[in-house]
This record gives sequence, structure tokens and C-alpha cells, in this order.
Amino acid sequence: MRRLLALFLVTLAVVSSAFATPQKPAFSAAIAPSPAHPGELVTVTVRATIPKGTHLYSVTADESLFTPTSITIEGKGITAVGKPTESKTEPFYSSVDKVTVGVHETQATFTQALSLAADATPRSVPLKISVRYQACDDSGCLPPTTEEVKLNPLAIEAGAVRSEFSKAPISPFAKPEGVASPSKPGEAAPTSLLTFMLTAFGAGLLALITPCVFPMIPVTFSYFTKLATGKTDHSPAAVQKTIVHLAALYCAGIIVSFTAFGLIMAVTVGAAGATRFAANPWVNLGFATLFVVFGLALLEVFELKLPGKVMSLTGSGHKAGGYLGVFLLGLTFVIASFTCAAPFVGTVMVLAANGKEFFRPILGMALFATALALPFFLLAIFPSLLKKMPKSGDWLTTIKGAMGFLELAAAVKFLSNADLVWNWKLLSSPMCLLLYGLSLLAGGVWLLGKLSIGFNTPQGNPTPARRIWSGVFIVAALYFFYGVSGRPLHPLLAGFLPPPDYGFGNGKKLEGELEWGSDLEKAKAEAKETGKKVLIDFTGHT
Repeated sequence: MRRLLALFLVTLAVVSSAFATPQKPAFSAAIAPSPAHPGELVTVTVRATIPKGTHLYSVTADESLFTPTSITIEGKGITAVGKPTESKTEPFYSSVDKVTVGVHETQATFTQALSLAADATPRSVPLKISVRYQACDDSGCLPPTTEEVKLNPLAIEAGAVRSEFSKAPISPFAKPEGVASPSKPGEAAPTSLLTFMLTAFGAGLLALITPCVFPMIPVTFSYFTKLATGKTDHSPAAVQKTIVHLAALYCAGIIVSFTAFGLIMAVTVGAAGATRFAANPWVNLGFATLFVVFGLALLEVFELKLPGKVMSLTGSGHKAGGYLGVFLLGLTFVIASFTCAAPFVGTVMVLAANGKEFFRPILGMALFATALALPFFLLAIFPSLLKKMPKSGDWLTTIKGAMGFLELAAAVKFLSNADLVWNWKLLSSPMCLLLYGLSLLAGGVWLLGKLSIGFNTPQGNPTPARRIWSGVFIVAALYFFYGVSGRPLHPLLAGFLPPPDYGFGNGKKLEGELEWGSDLEKAKAEAKETGKKVLIDFTGHT
């Protein structure tokens, strides 16, 4: 029970950090002098208190790449003088845009000078102060936000213009520091070999949390354990050794397959060819069907048996064939996970192409595949831990069933890909979130024994471990339901959802969103006529 509680706490910490979103800053405003005389200049100061880990962009940030902080002040009889100034910024390097930009962290101060009309009459003038900004952290950004800041009305009283308020005060923030202009093409230093290696390995770790890969880990682990323990003529030590051998061969199949396939794709069609295959709607529809079948099989709605020829490869009576079968299962895993791993593979291959060393593609794909295969090996070499748990057989069955619900949720992603390419508009972002949430909610209720599916629904009073994991499933489901109404979710989920305006009834253009066209030649003609540039979105539907 202590191990299960520790596992839950670690999982909860990981999930909490993964879904943590940037926090919004708090704004306050002040104006001086108040009261002011007609014809004088007044200064509005806006202060931002920024949560730890969050940053706001400078007022001078390139608006074609970032969302610069801006201040708008409206009031009868007042006019803005010059542009807003800001406190000192810190340099922040954006690895995506290859540019250094000024950002504010912890605290920020913005000032704007205003001119009062010379014929202003004594009265109180309400001021509307709006701050437009984007809060970001290392994991992503919240959507650009416009927030109104409260400020007491400006009092105007009769009197001559005072000399100290006859011109705009020199702000100590008039010259923002720490801001660099965008790098010119070719100025970026080439990626070092160590950075490339870490990036390739990190890409493999990121690919583990995709819906094509993560659900396969416990399934494969159970298969190794069953295959090894089925050899009744072996001692426990021999079973343990067999599991290690099976895991090593399985991982070798993954590493060899990914490395060879990545090199072939790089030589023949390049990194983009892998993405085109993964984006094919028929491929995605096939994988959606496959995941539904696997999910129902894990729930034991029916039994899924391998063909006899495949079974013969892993039969206990053919040692060489069994090991060869496990190696080939590694290749099968590569094929099944390819539609999710392709973007990561493409990134590694593109970075390899930018390097000078000829062995970069080989090294990059080997590191990527090693990271992808690592959990299978680490988990498979410790099967004896399950035997020490009370009722280990029941736990394995429960875990397998719970993973079945994750498989069903993963199928939604592939159906969504096909829906996007074919433009059916059936699976909008709210609909996908609803289906994800229903799958996880069903899993949580199933773990409590309140939902009967298949032949191995948990029976009896739920154990503490089942209650804990049921809570994890239900909390995750509620988080998805929270986003159904359009509330912002963590930016990392954007890759698993259609665009916010996709689907029937969601055609309204969102605030700050670009208006896209579909005719390139028409766009070129309009750009030539208006003297503007053409921005091409080449990311595709999936």
C-alpha cells in the first residue's frame, strides 16, 4: 500500500506540473497630479504584480512574433502624449523564433502621459484604462487578454497651468533596456552536438506521453511477465533473467526499427514524408479502429488472439522463434506508434540535417528510440515487485482494464485527425473534450465497481488504491469537462484538439485570430496590391 501511495503522489505531482498554466498578473493604477488644472499634463502609472515563473512581453516586442503589452486610456477631454514607457525588462531568448525579446518578471511599471484640454471645466473625469497582455511561462502561454484596471476619476479644478506640469515628466523608464532586435537570417549559431543529443533524447521522452505510446507500456509489461512465467520449468531467478532478455530484445527491435526507418525516410522523402504518412486520414481511421479494438480487448469484452503463425514465433517450444517474435513485436510497436511519433522524428531529422557531422541522423534516431524504449526495459526487469503485492493477479486485471479506457480515449484523437482532413466538422474541440472526459469518467466509475463492462469488472468494496486511481480518472475527466464550454486549458492540450473555431456552430472568428484564405494565388495578388507580405500556414490539419 505504501508503494501504491507513493506512486500516486508522484503521479499527482507530475500531472499537476504538466497541467499547470501561467498565472495572470494583478494590475493597479494611479494618476498624478490629481486634482489637475486645465492644459496640464498628467501621468498615469500602471503597476503589474507578476506571479513567479510567469512573464509579460515588453511594450516594444515585435508584434509579428509576440503580444507586446499595451495600455489604452480613454476619457473625455484628454489626449495621450507619446507612447507608454516601461520599467527595465529582462532579456528572454525564444528558441522557437530565434530572437531575444524583453520581458517583465515579478514586477513591472508602465507610464503614459496625458494632456488635458485647455478649456476643460472643473469636474471629475472617469478614465477607462485597458491593458492588453499575454502571460507566458516555460510551458506555454495563455491567450492574449485585455483587462480593465480600476482607477479613481481624475479631478479637474480651475487654475493656471503649473510649470512643473507644463510638459511631460522625464520617465526613468523612457528607454527600455534588455531588448534586442530579431536575429538576421544566418546569425543563429548552429546547434552543438551535445544540445542536439539532449534534444533527440528529450523528444523520445515527450513521445512517451502521446496516446499511441503511453497505453502500450503496461500492456507490453504484462505480456513479458506472462510469457516468462509461463515457462513452468524455470526457477524464479531464471524467470527474472528471461524477462530481462525479452525486454532487451523488444527494446532492440524498437531502436533498430526507428533508426533504420528514420534514415530511409531522410534519404528518400525527407522529414516531411513521415508527417504526410501520419496525417493520412485512412491511416488515422485505421489506428482509431485498432485502438477501439485494443481497448475493448483490455476490458475483456472479447478475447483478442494473435494469428497462429505469430503465436508460433513466441511459443515456448521454439526458443529462437520466441525471441525473434519479441524482436518483431518491437517493430510492430514502431508501426503502431508512428502516427504520434512522426512529428518528433521529423524534428530530430531536421535538426540532424542542420548539423555538419554525417553521423547525426544515426545518433539522433538512436537516442530518440532509446528514450522511447527505456520505460519498457526498466519496468520489465522488476516483475517480482508485482508478486509481492497482495492479490497481484487482481491488480494486473484492474490495471489492464483501466488502460482499456485510455485506449478508447486515444481513439478519439485519431478520429479527430481524419475528421479534420476530410472536413466533416463532426468532432469539434468541445466534442473531443466531451469524449475524452466521458472515457475517463467511465474508467473512474469502473474502478469503483459501479460500471459493468466485460468479464472482469472489479468486484467488492473498492480498495484504497482503487479509490485513489478512480479519483485521478474522475478529476482528469472533470478537467476536460471544464474546457467543454470554451474555458482555457493547458496549452499542451492544443496538440490533441481541433482548432477552437472548427466544427458546426464554431465558425465565429476568435478575438485576435488571423483571417485565413485558401487561395494562394489570390493572396499573392492581394499582397502585391496592398504592399503586404504573405503568411503561409504549412502545419496542415493534423
